[in-house]
Amino acid sequence: MNTTDDEVRATLHERAKLIAPPLEVFELVERRAKRMHRNRVAASVTGAVAAVAAVAIVVPTVVAGSGGHRVTTTNTATQQKTHQPTKPASKYALDPAKPWAYRGDPKAIASATLTKFRQDWAAKHPGSVLQPLWGDIYESSQQPEVVFVAQVGDGARWGMVTGTSAGSKFVVDSQLEPDTVVLPVVAPGDEVARLLAVAAPDVKAIQYAGDGVTFKDMTQVAAGIAVTPLEGNEAKDQLKVIGADGETAYQGAVPDASIAARPANVLTWLTRGTVPDSLLRDATNAYAQSRQQTADVVQTKVLYGGVDAAGTQYLLAQAWISGDRAASTVGYLKHADGTYELQLKTQVAANAALVVLDVTDSPATATETLVVVPQPTTGQVLYASGPSTKFTPAASDQDGVFTIARDPMAQGDRLQVLDGDGRQTYVGTVASQLCGITSCG
Repeated sequence: MNTTDDEVRATLHERAKLIAPPLEVFELVERRAKRMHRNRVAASVTGAVAAVAAVAIVVPTVVAGSGGHRVTTTNTATQQKTHQPTKPASKYALDPAKPWAYRGDPKAIASATLTKFRQDWAAKHPGSVLQPLWGDIYESSQQPEVVFVAQVGDGARWGMVTGTSAGSKFVVDSQLEPDTVVLPVVAPGDEVARLLAVAAPDVKAIQYAGDGVTFKDMTQVAAGIAVTPLEGNEAKDQLKVIGADGETAYQGAVPDASIAARPANVLTWLTRGTVPDSLLRDATNAYAQSRQQTADVVQTKVLYGGVDAAGTQYLLAQAWISGDRAASTVGYLKHADGTYELQLKTQVAANAALVVLDVTDSPATATETLVVVPQPTTGQVLYASGPSTKFTPAASDQDGVFTIARDPMAQGDRLQVLDGDGRQTYVGTVASQLCGITSCG
């Protein structure tokens, strides 16, 4: 090899060192690094996947996935895994300009309620109009839950809102990714979190695989709407949408459920009695103030509501804030003269036999009403006015809730609970059931 060849080779090597590697090399390295940190893979997603942080104020007990991609929420921010589709738009994709028709309970979008939802949404996103896709009255809270989409500027957002004509909570408010086929929401359930999936009306089925492999049809509640308890492996579970011709229109990871779980002691009983929206709102505000929080971060499970002969409205509920390990038992009284009383009671166990509320009138009367809300399977509640007096049956209403006229000065009075077969499931003092956070009496 001659000297000229050596000089040419050396010059080329030096120039090569000055040339930056192709941009694709950096992108490839970045994608591989990010994939190492993912613990779940959306099987329908092809092309690049990028992790981005999207800031949003949300209620932390509901988790949403944008187009099936996992979203983890906290009090102040949401870390959202999104993608830019590299394939043509699916015929089942949600077009915010021509959204899917509304399905669900018409009561969930009653005129006054929908108007309030839209007003509050427009306050958050000026110039945007909320379009409902699905709605229902959730049995435990007796409040509407509405999944919606809305065009916002040059893009679009989707979410879930709950509340009444008196006020709303946007428990999900997420960016709508292009080619989104399904809107998956993880929300609290009576015992475990539930997965709600909203897709196009003409899809054949929506399926869930708790192990990520064995898919089973979710319970269909309307065309293209399905729900299931989240009892699978959170690190592996998958969601699948089956098209009208049997093809897989979407398959991907399920949003995380752990932070949507209720405190372990939230009772699974159905709500009994009647609780006006205004009374629940006032009770929620009062509880929030007692915790030095705002009402939008408070979650409630109403157990019973009613009104006594003197016109005192009352409710008995459990209340908690995200992150609480146990729900508080809360009583709220609104007297005929406009005054109110918040009762913070002892935290009950998940297998509690009964929950008790002491309803006092204003001004005070010779007796007060003891409201006993037992497990739904209870056969009878009996009351003894003193430590040595005999038990006598208490009167109950059609909801299986018992009321007792009690002497405000009573001491040592007791309660006994029998199941449907007459077996005793509880006996104890009334005072123990009226214990609060700082006192008992």
